[in-house]
Amino acid sequence: MRPRPPITLWRHILVEQGRLIAVTTGIVALVVSFAAAIKPIADGNLDPLDAPRFMMYAMIPMLAYVLPFAGGFGTTLAYHRLAQDNEALAAFAGGISHRSVLLPALVSGLILALTLLALNEQVIPRFLRSMEQMVTRDLARLVVRSVEQGRAVPFGDSVIYADAAQALGPDEDAGAYERIILRGVAFIETSDRRDDETIDLKLELFTSRATIWLFHGAEIARRAGTEAREGTLALIRLGDAVLRRAGDRTMVRVSERLEIGPTFLPGAFSNDPKFLTWRELHELPSHPDRMEFIGWRKRELAYELALVETFEAIRSELREGGRVRLRRPLGEPIYLEGTDIAGREFGWEVIPPAEGPIEVMVLRDGRGDTRSVTRWQAADAVLRPIREPSRQERRLELELELHGARVVSGTDDGGQGERESLVFGSLVLPEVDPAALASMDLDELLARVDAQLASIGPRRGEALRAKRNELLHRIERLRREVLSKRHERLAMSLSCLVMVLTGAVVALRLRYATPLVVYLWSFFPALAALITINGGQQLVHRAGEAGLPLLWGGNLALMLYTLIAYRGLARH
Repeated sequence: MRPRPPITLWRHILVEQGRLIAVTTGIVALVVSFAAAIKPIADGNLDPLDAPRFMMYAMIPMLAYVLPFAGGFGTTLAYHRLAQDNEALAAFAGGISHRSVLLPALVSGLILALTLLALNEQVIPRFLRSMEQMVTRDLARLVVRSVEQGRAVPFGDSVIYADAAQALGPDEDAGAYERIILRGVAFIETSDRRDDETIDLKLELFTSRATIWLFHGAEIARRAGTEAREGTLALIRLGDAVLRRAGDRTMVRVSERLEIGPTFLPGAFSNDPKFLTWRELHELPSHPDRMEFIGWRKRELAYELALVETFEAIRSELREGGRVRLRRPLGEPIYLEGTDIAGREFGWEVIPPAEGPIEVMVLRDGRGDTRSVTRWQAADAVLRPIREPSRQERRLELELELHGARVVSGTDDGGQGERESLVFGSLVLPEVDPAALASMDLDELLARVDAQLASIGPRRGEALRAKRNELLHRIERLRREVLSKRHERLAMSLSCLVMVLTGAVVALRLRYATPLVVYLWSFFPALAALITINGGQQLVHRAGEAGLPLLWGGNLALMLYTLIAYRGLARH
């Protein structure tokens, strides 16, 4: 006859466990969430009145670290009391097996593991977003407080220092949700960071006054009919300024107003996988450009590809037909006649025909359906890209400069028949659009880049290859980060079950020791397991699958420790 299951004992252990785990979880989560709120309050990013709500949001994400230790602590105390009161000894003497006594710990451990797994995959990412929104919801306030505290304000690859800042509220005429006035401004523009230690300065600019307009990225995308991106668009207008570019030794005064931007400032959610749910993490490797730090590198690659394709298209048209059609900002065409172009340090040199000079034909709309035509001849000409790639602007414009230009037919609007230098700016090649390339699927864009690299020489494709390799490197880093986050969440959930079982076995094994000593014998191994999980996550992020043994090794070692303690308990 099979013995009856000790339901009364199980119910008693489960109730005691549940009570202790609930109390421990509440207290520790409250303390940890208060600690998480201190830094945003101290930095001025969070009002003290918002602290209670921020703490409520923070308590749920903190459960990822609180639940394993709270479960282990509550289980240790519950089973230690069971052992000290000789209830466990009486159960063993009555024929109840060790495994049967440990069954409530296994059940509660499974419940905690599944709870944390659900929290990690669905609930915690959403609460992390709520926390981030509370801290960063008011960009204007962050700018003003950063200036008041003497800290730099980052804008893309640039930073702004100011003596004073004042938020003036919405600007309905411009459509901005906030306008900020800065005084005593130093604007420093930097190139992309090649590594984590060095930054190349491109521009230093100083002015007495600057204005920043802030626009909602989603609203701008809605008006433009483009894909919405979470973040803010910032437009900066500078007054009279002095500036110095990289390599210059002297400052230059600029009398006209300068505008910088619009600069896209992505939200934190579009740059950190920790805000993503399990499903979003699973889909991210297939669509890595959803992360903004991948998206803007994709747009830069598209710009570089457009630059190469523009060069090849102009060269092909000049070689085949001796003429290429460019377009001015208002749609007016310009025809450039030559035989070829050659890449130089100063731009693209136009090769003139063997029988004569370079010719440029400019068509302008007149009254009605009439058009005026002006023909220029020049000894030499140079084409140059005039707009460097940025994270927001993906428009490729060219500048055509003629040297020794003279009018051979038509009218010169400048009133001179001959000019030493004549420049036509903001020209585009209609057949090549960087924005269209940037909107392509990532795999399709990379295939097009590879095809272009195979058809051109290694020297002319050096910049395109560098952008491609940088994008692939970032995508690989993102893949490793996603892998590390997914395994970390699974390992943290499993640690709940392992720590609960460890606490129960150690408490029964050391029934004559004090509760603190018993808990320390389970706490330190559990802490080591948690450290290996976090360390393994960082190693997987850096090295890929090679870090998985470390990430899961902590739980495996804790299981082995628990098994050894259990065998010692069973023998005695």
